[in-house]
Amino acid sequence: MRSLTMLSALALILIACTDRAPSPPADQPVHPLLDDLDPPPLNRPIRPVQVRHDAAKLQLAEGDQPALLIVQGGDAYAGQMSASGTFTVSRNRIDFEPDDAEPLTIMYRLPDAIGSIADATGTGQLQLLDRSGPAGADRLVVLRRNGDVLFGEVWQRSAEPLTIVLSKRLRLVQTELREDDKAGDYTPMDLALYDGDDPIANLSVGKPVRASTSAGNLSVYVEASYLFESETETAGQYPREYILHAWLGTAENQE
Repeated sequence: MRSLTMLSALALILIACTDRAPSPPADQPVHPLLDDLDPPPLNRPIRPVQVRHDAAKLQLAEGDQPALLIVQGGDAYAGQMSASGTFTVSRNRIDFEPDDAEPLTIMYRLPDAIGSIADATGTGQLQLLDRSGPAGADRLVVLRRNGDVLFGEVWQRSAEPLTIVLSKRLRLVQTELREDDKAGDYTPMDLALYDGDDPIANLSVGKPVRASTSAGNLSVYVEASYLFESETETAGQYPREYILHAWLGTAENQE
């Protein structure tokens, strides 16, 4: 039996080494039209194709909701800055070149109720803070020219009522919860625009206000102004804090 196996293996090796072409399969069609055709190439190695990927560009999220994104050096900005420099305001975009820092771009989409900001160029001052993270938004952006506020977004939170300094004279001041008021999960807080020591406009959530100030006309739109204090059993996990989110823009830009 062993000898028969060896002979069979030897016969297979001899057949494999011959130059005779193998017989076609029994079911291969035979027709004059197929006589001189070359067989199709099979099992060709795949040639790698280099695919070019363009670098991703940061941009505002799609939609019509108000939004803001600060980009510096191709990355989302995080940090704090107060700088003088040159600026260009165009539709949904502000380019600012600080005197002593890398240029940055502010992409924004204002609430419909506040309208749009006219194109403008010049020198000015930019107050910038963005430390937003998983805990929530923490952002302040104010662009001024000669002390006048051209553009701003305030999205801040604090253990105490918020006072936001917009310029030498203009402030947003949030009212503290009165002792006889009972705080719920979200308690609306009054908000006023001050010009020097004088309140010149009371601001309500969702209602745009155009105020005449010592620095010109200013449009303000408040998205949120409230005190958060959780009443649930998980209250210890969430701090009691005042929250303010507002947009600002000059009602009229003039060179």
